[in-house]
Amino acid sequence: MTLAIVGAGRRACQKPRARHGRPGTRGRTARPAGSRACATGAGSLDPRSKELAYLKGSMVNGCEYCTRAHGAAAKRAGVTDEEVRARAFGAATVSEATLETLRRHLSVEQAVELALVVAMANFTNRINDGLRIAPALGEPGVD
Repeated sequence: MTLAIVGAGRRACQKPRARHGRPGTRGRTARPAGSRACATGAGSLDPRSKELAYLKGSMVNGCEYCTRAHGAAAKRAGVTDEEVRARAFGAATVSEATLETLRRHLSVEQAVELALVVAMANFTNRINDGLRIAPALGEPGVD
């Protein structure tokens, strides 16, 4: 199962790249797991779902900067104010019922992509909170 998940992560996040002279790469290398481009860019999971996951992670971690930035991004992706408010009061852990729902509705690649989004949210939340980066009023993309 673990190898299947690792392979799924590579497939979900692959993009053609230059070989950089390494034999055997055949012109493709996997992006590093958790890369911002994979977590928030193109993939098999829709941008709306990615922004909801990023927003929830940022809310759970209490990162004001990321919560504001991804609240605005979620709205641009079609998320309603009601859906944003619902994330503020939802569970902070993943229940077995939630995992079962994910298994029914997402492919392995999509589930890995979702996990990468949450991992990227955790990463950026720690950086922004650790450096005490506060959102500037009127900053583009931040409400």
